[in-house]
Amino acid sequence: MKIENELFIEALTYVESELYFDAINSFKIICKNFEKSNLVDDCYLNVGICYMKLNLFDKAIENFNIVINEYPDSKLTSISSNIEEGFSSAKAYYGIILCKKSLGIESNEESLKLKDYDNNTYVILNNKKTSFSKLLV
Repeated sequence: MKIENELFIEALTYVESELYFDAINSFKIICKNFEKSNLVDDCYLNVGICYMKLNLFDKAIENFNIVINEYPDSKLTSISSNIEEGFSSAKAYYGIILCKKSLGIESNEESLKLKDYDNNTYVILNNKKTSFSKLLV
């Protein structure tokens, strides 16, 4: 197994244990040392999610925007299960919407962009494909 995959799995283990700062550090190591890896977009996405869990919404949005702006066509990587499929940008827009909601800020622009992914990006809930925009309803 590639070292970046091992680091990614380690970082996800930190997330599961709610050790978000340790997870952030591991994800950032991958971004810095394995710039060409197909995991980099997923790392930035997960850094954003960790910051969101820590209620550091501005930092979360910053990382979600890196995914959207620098990796617009990248796909979600699934190492352990296939509960999500599609574009990383869709999940990043979803994260921004949740952050802005927590901050009391409207997110109409992001909501419209998220709907563009309804047919090709989803999460599986109760054995059914559900788009990220439908999770907001």
